[in-house]
Amino acid sequence: MESKRPHVCIVAYKDLRHNTRVLRQARILSLRGNAVSVIALGMPPQVELERCGVANAITITGAMWHRDWLLAVGSRLWKVAPTRMHEFLELSLLGWRASRLAVRGKLRLQCFAQAVLRANCADTPFDVVQAHDEHALIAACLLAEKSGARLIYDAVEMTHEPEYWRHEPVAVRVIRSAEMAIERRILRDLDGAVTVNDSLADHFERTIGGMRPLVLRNCREFEPEAHDRKIRVDLGLSDADRLLVFINSIWPGEGAEVLLHALAQLPGRVHLAFLGPEGKTGYISDLMKLAEHLQVQSRVHMLPVCAPTEMIGYMSGADLGVIPRQAHHQNMVYSLPNRIFELIMARLPIAAASLPEIARLVSEYDIGQVFDETNSAAMAETIESMLETETLSHFKKSVQSAAAELCWEREGAHYAKYIESMADGVQNSAKR
Repeated sequence: MESKRPHVCIVAYKDLRHNTRVLRQARILSLRGNAVSVIALGMPPQVELERCGVANAITITGAMWHRDWLLAVGSRLWKVAPTRMHEFLELSLLGWRASRLAVRGKLRLQCFAQAVLRANCADTPFDVVQAHDEHALIAACLLAEKSGARLIYDAVEMTHEPEYWRHEPVAVRVIRSAEMAIERRILRDLDGAVTVNDSLADHFERTIGGMRPLVLRNCREFEPEAHDRKIRVDLGLSDADRLLVFINSIWPGEGAEVLLHALAQLPGRVHLAFLGPEGKTGYISDLMKLAEHLQVQSRVHMLPVCAPTEMIGYMSGADLGVIPRQAHHQNMVYSLPNRIFELIMARLPIAAASLPEIARLVSEYDIGQVFDETNSAAMAETIESMLETETLSHFKKSVQSAAAELCWEREGAHYAKYIESMADGVQNSAKR
């Protein structure tokens, strides 16, 4: 008997204009004949939703207003208040927030959850509801219960990482603690789970009752090799120049400073292009000041953000991708970021931090080398050796093979079958 094609709803407490994983999941499911709905805080253009086969896209607006107001006002007061006022301000903000919660009767993510339920006003029956990341768990759980659907958790990173909240105001920590208590109860009663690499699968197998999540890496959809020189033309570089690219959001903690110090130790023909949005206001300016101090500002280029559909072809004109990510907390240590698969699809060899999942992939497919991400001299030495003609040619051949294997068409097929098996009752959890 042919398996039932489920109606899947993916719930994300994110703006999907900047998230390609959910859209790739929607596309692979729709290509196999499944109906897909997506509920999120923001959506990409309609043409992209249609390409991904999203039958119903619902944008939740206003769910974050109270939290954003609290953080914005609180941070400004904190900067200008005398030290003796800090405790008073924290208690005042906590009291304001508590009173608002008492009136509304809900926490921040519960507000989002109720908005999700209201948005599904037609009472669309879903077979599977998937929570994208921990912040969507409460909403997805309520929607799954309402629909009698299976609940799946897409764990893109370790849940409840304390480092993220340690320096937040008291009010935010209290609210988040209450939300996490609810999320932990939900995690104990999941029907299935998906995550991005083996290290996280091991972690969740230990923490969510022995269930091992399906590993679904963030591979990109296959693209033919581009041979695009536009990035070199834009930067005024010749074929004799060597171009390194640092892609995705430009945040503190991603090793940009160490990379600039490494660039200062490399030959003058080596240039570095940053290709991504600024993650923290003023951070790019700080990096350029450091570049000027190191006297490499003429070799550092901050490029405009590319559309996701143009990124692969545009950066294919570079010579090498660099991932200098720092091991500041567990989610960084065990990460396998989107950028590694984007660099592979652009056919760029990779010089990367020696973090376990990144190092494992680079070694397994022989697509580059790893370095001590805290040591600029070691980073420079690795990059310079990889830029040697014979070495670079070797890694380019390897990355060609890797691009054919590490593509979403292959990776996503396992995910689609897993989701379909939920509706078929193949997994061991009963319908909610």
